[in-house]
This record gives sequence, C-alpha cells and structure tokens, in this order.
Amino acid sequence: MRVGRMGLSLWAVVLGVSGAVYPQEGWETVMQDREREVQIDRGSIMRSDRGTRVAWARVVLSPSEAAIAGHVMVQALNRYDCVNRSITTLRRRYLDARNIIVREESISTPRAVTVAANSVDERLWREVCQPRGMAELERIAEEATRIITEMGGETVARDAPARRVPVEQPADRVPVVDAVSVPVAAQAAPPSVARSTPVATPAAEAPVAATRPSTRPGAPTVTADQRRWSYSGESGPANWGKMHPEWALCESGTRQAPIDLREGIRLDLEPVGFDYRESRFRVSDTGRALEVHVGEGLTVTIRGQRFVLTHMSFHTPSEITVNGWISPLAVHFHHHDQAGMQAVVAVSFQGGGVPHPVLQQILNAMPIDRGAWHMPQTTIEPGALVPEDPAYFLFLGSLSTPPCTEGVTWVAMKTPVVASDEQIAVLRRLHPDNARPVQALNDRLVLESR
Repeated sequence: MRVGRMGLSLWAVVLGVSGAVYPQEGWETVMQDREREVQIDRGSIMRSDRGTRVAWARVVLSPSEAAIAGHVMVQALNRYDCVNRSITTLRRRYLDARNIIVREESISTPRAVTVAANSVDERLWREVCQPRGMAELERIAEEATRIITEMGGETVARDAPARRVPVEQPADRVPVVDAVSVPVAAQAAPPSVARSTPVATPAAEAPVAATRPSTRPGAPTVTADQRRWSYSGESGPANWGKMHPEWALCESGTRQAPIDLREGIRLDLEPVGFDYRESRFRVSDTGRALEVHVGEGLTVTIRGQRFVLTHMSFHTPSEITVNGWISPLAVHFHHHDQAGMQAVVAVSFQGGGVPHPVLQQILNAMPIDRGAWHMPQTTIEPGALVPEDPAYFLFLGSLSTPPCTEGVTWVAMKTPVVASDEQIAVLRRLHPDNARPVQALNDRLVLESR
C-alpha cells in the first residue's frame, strides 16, 4: 500500500490500525474505527499568520502495514487555513516501534488542499480552527466509551478512569477576559468571554475516549508518573531521555541546549530585528515556570528569517552560561516560523538595580495558584526586556525541556538586563532551580557578533 500522498493530506496515508493505541502525552484521537486511527497533538497548535495555525497530526499503521512500510506511524506538520478551509502539509516524520524517527522530510513545494465535507481532514481542521470546550470533549469521551463497549470483544472497565492526556491552551492565543485569576482552560474561549471551566495543572488532565490496550508488539507504554517531568529527583533532567520514547533526544541528542558559551567565531553579524510591540498579555504558572503569553504580530528576524513570538518563560538561575558564569535569572523568548521551525532568544538578568518596570508588571499579574493564569487589563512592551546592546551569540541547539527537539535556533544576548534583587528573589521563590544543566557542545559552531 502506497503512502506517497501524505504531502496532500493526512487522510491519504490512513492505514489499518486494528484498534491499537500509542498512549503518548498530548496526542488525542480525532477519528478511530476498526481499521484506522488519526490523532492530533493539541499542545503543538500554534498561531501562524492571521487566520492560520500549524499543528502536528499523525496516523498509526497496523502491524502488517508497518512491516511493509518500515515504520509504525507517520507524523505530519500541517498548516491550517481557518478562513479558506484548507490544509497544507509542511513536513513529515516516519517513526519506528520505539518512536525513533527513521526518516524526516520537508515538503519542497507545499500545496494547499481544500477540506472536503465529512472527511478526516475536516475533523482535523475543526480540532485546530474550531476547538471544542471541556463539556463537549467529555461528551465525546463518554460516547466513545459506549461505542467501544457495544462493539464486543474487549470490554471497557467503566470503574477505572479513562486515559487522560494533558490539554493546554495554544501558547500564543490570548483571550480577552476580566482581570481575575482563573484556572488554565483546555481550549481558548472566544474573545470577551470570561472563563470559568476549571483546568488542569500539569498533573490534572482532560479526558480522552477510553481505548483498548495496544496489542502491537513493542508498543511503548507511559505511566502518569513518567509524563510529569521536573527539574530534580527521579523525574529530573538526568532521566528525561528514559521517561518517554519521544524524549530520547534528551539523552542521545548531540545538539542539546543549554550550553556554556566560550569564545565564539567573531563576525560582523547583522543585528537581530526585534519587532516586539505593545501587547495584551497573560501570565500563567505551569508548575515548572512562570510564562507570559502575548498577542499576535510580535516578531523577531534572525539572519533574514522571521519568527513569531508565542510566549516567554523565566528561569532561575539562567540556563545558558558564559565562560562558566551563571546569572541569577533569565527570560527565554519562544518563537516559531510558518514551517514550524523554532527559535529562542535568551536574555540574562543581574540584580542590584532598581525594579524593572515591565518585569514588575509581570509579577503584579502573577496568578495565585499553580496551573492558573491571570490576564490584567493593561499591556506590556516585551521589547523593554531586551538589552539595548545588540551583541549576541548564535548557535543551533534544542528545546531545553522535553521532548528536547533539536534544530532550534538560539540567540543569547551578551548584555544582561538589570532588575532589583527583590524581583529576582520573587521568581526564585516561585520556581527555584528550574534550569536544565549545561549540555555538551560537541562539534557545534558558536557565532559571536563583534
């Protein structure tokens, strides 16, 4: 059976599954019958240009088809046009039974495919462009449980809780709500509608349809404890690569972040182009870090490549070090481009100064509970958190948290921003030592602007 039409849509490579499931963090089933299963990673949904979003989806192959194809699943990074009802595949990944990528390819000439009514593509498009609320998800989960039970064969244990996967609000979507602290919702509400649906901290999760246990040889299993990574102990950085097959790069990767920046190759690099305009913002506490999510249109240009800012995260102490020097605080600006490539701009802080006004705005909007968020009626200027000195280091690295995906462009600004000792102490008290240790440089180049 051919799988060559994946570049047009996911439906073109849907193959038999026989009900098998790969229960991995973030993936939710949008279509499943006796022969096939299509899933989407809600946590990967990100806003691209106005009216479009990008997200990962995947198709799991049956054992017989996997034996022929040489891989057990195909993942696709798609761009969803929420205005014109089309899907464009940008990248494909082929994974084996251990969830190791055996081949990865970019689509050289992406082509938009119009979403047909009542198709699997339409289901994916609706999940990304018209996400449902918690009540609807729970209703679907209950209905799926009923259908599977009536199918005969295996039965679903109703007394046991359904498998649950984390559901997070897309990082760059900022709902307009009253200035009150509320739990993080599983899906973004329409603007100007206050949220009251309780959601989940990293430990609390949204229900997914109960499914039959996988009968596929070598199918990975993940316990709830394995999903809850941390910065210390058995779930700390030293064990991230062992906790989940998709996190293997955390241990085996050769271009991991952070690193210690020594003397780089000094060049006349063009300055990073920051277009961080004034924006509404939302502060959330993930349980591991304080994050700030912003509105649309904030971008950065790195060597001619434009990335969209999705959110900022604070780390105490800094993850990147310079000649072994560790700063007490750092902020990471997280970005992505239309093809899903990622870039992180790291800015370090030093104490001893007067309170930084923008940092104080963020602290003032801090939620009162872990897993909650707060959106004030004010705006911030993220650009004020970037030093005036344009000098920077440039290197290729990875996400510094699971799944430790490589190919991330890192910009580390050389000059620290000054804040007060009290401000740094507040962030340290919230999440002390939420920094991954320095990783090996290996054979990477580090460029340094003059």
